[in-house]
Amino acid sequence: PYEWGAIGERITTSAGNAIRKAAADAREQVLELASQMMEVKKEDLTVRDRRIVVKDAPQGGISLAEVSNAAHTRFGGPIVGRGSYAIQMPLAGDTETGQLRGVSPSWKYGAHAAEVEVDPETGQVTVVKFVAAHDYGQAINPTLAEGQIEGGVGMGISCALTEEVIFDQGRVVNPSLMDYRILTSADMPPIESHIVEVPLPEGPFGAKGGGEPSFIAVAPAIANAIYDAVGVRIRELPITPEKVLQALEETARLARFQLSF
Repeated sequence: PYEWGAIGERITTSAGNAIRKAAADAREQVLELASQMMEVKKEDLTVRDRRIVVKDAPQGGISLAEVSNAAHTRFGGPIVGRGSYAIQMPLAGDTETGQLRGVSPSWKYGAHAAEVEVDPETGQVTVVKFVAAHDYGQAINPTLAEGQIEGGVGMGISCALTEEVIFDQGRVVNPSLMDYRILTSADMPPIESHIVEVPLPEGPFGAKGGGEPSFIAVAPAIANAIYDAVGVRIRELPITPEKVLQALEETARLARFQLSF
């Protein structure tokens, strides 16, 4: 079916709501079919422990497997639930700024903190520890959410410190993974992830997305930590030892110049 796409941190919300509606539709079909098989009014039935039972008589009833089998063999085909969800806001761009609006029903919030060590002799930066907290509304799968945070942080550290496409007269001169350095799991510091849950009313069970924010704030956190450690502000990625050393030398030169006056 038509879908706007995996953009704007909206898949958990949009697909989750569509799945909930599809599940509710399938449940209604199950109850309708069971009511015919049991000769009981649908409103008197409920689903409990994979069985369809009479509300006032939870013992007995028939299993979901029996209803599914009957749907195939006696009632014309399988039970298929259908559901769709569209964000109730205009999907349009701001003609003045070009900013796209309306792709997600919520803002995403998070906070990052980096602990680094900087060698003033070489400019080498080592991330010692990283802490990230993100609001997932209601984490549908906490383990997956933690993995998403750790994956985003890992990508962010690599982007902040080593990844760089180098051009020479319009040609990429480091077109392989031998020269375009991506940090591996062996290069990662301890990553402490925290899931904050403030349910989103529009989300499925209160859930909302949180993939991109776990990446976006990493480089600024590392740059701020470097500034806190050695007093130099690097404003261009990646933050290589050469850039750090050059900034330290420039800071020292300016200090000597000021002292001379």
